[in-house]
Amino acid sequence: MTSPEARTVTSRVNQPAHLHCRVANLGDRAVSWIRERDLHILTTGLFTYTRDKRFVAFHTGDTWTLKLLGPRVNDSGSYLCQVSTEPRISQHFSLTVRESRAYIASNRELYVKAGSSISLSCTLTHNISQLYWLHNGSVIHYTGWPQEDQPLGLGRIVASTAGRTSSVLVHRAGLTDSGLYTCQPTDAQADQVTVHVLTVSGRGMPETLPGHGGDEAPDGAQRQLRLEAASSLFVALWPGVRPETRDPTVRAGSRYDKPTHPTEVRLDAGAARRELL
Repeated sequence: MTSPEARTVTSRVNQPAHLHCRVANLGDRAVSWIRERDLHILTTGLFTYTRDKRFVAFHTGDTWTLKLLGPRVNDSGSYLCQVSTEPRISQHFSLTVRESRAYIASNRELYVKAGSSISLSCTLTHNISQLYWLHNGSVIHYTGWPQEDQPLGLGRIVASTAGRTSSVLVHRAGLTDSGLYTCQPTDAQADQVTVHVLTVSGRGMPETLPGHGGDEAPDGAQRQLRLEAASSLFVALWPGVRPETRDPTVRAGSRYDKPTHPTEVRLDAGAARRELL
């Protein structure tokens, strides 16, 4: 019957799994596949007995195969290949179904200067067969495309795929290159990052928000710059207004009408420029 090595099978989520049971001199006996955890009969001969139509049996010569379409992690476990002799002859098979996913090696949000390059690298838990790169839902690269079949207008985009890694490089990034970038394998979960392309004024201040003028800003710097930009906008639009808390029981305009907790928003423009340059 089947060798011990062939009875241990590893598959990925949504990739068909096959368990091969070799039975010699079967005669008029039947081969059944049984899920061991609940002793549920999945197939007998070529007939499927379970309501779960993902399980299919077929045979070639002396080999009887249980095919599982679209396996999930909870399909992992032991399966029995059983021959209807007296006593029964059985062989145990172990199936492991692993989650497969893509991972883009970067922060979830990237900030780049207009005119610079966007570089993204995506790694899978297994070798890549087919993979799409998308920008805001539109395909910008597919591993199955010949170079001459690349979409028109994407000459600034260079992609490469080898082994478990696929990379995409967008040259001379403009504001229209901002948005959601997705690494979508056909046989694994996708991963996404959001890219913000920023223009910078001659004074070194960002003209597009939110952001930072470098290729990538740490989270703390991003939050600080957003706060400074919002403060600058507040002061510019309402230079004579200060956020403050007043006592609602005091008549407005009286000599007792004074802020109880005055605060003022100030922006150190020099420090902000130094941060961005």
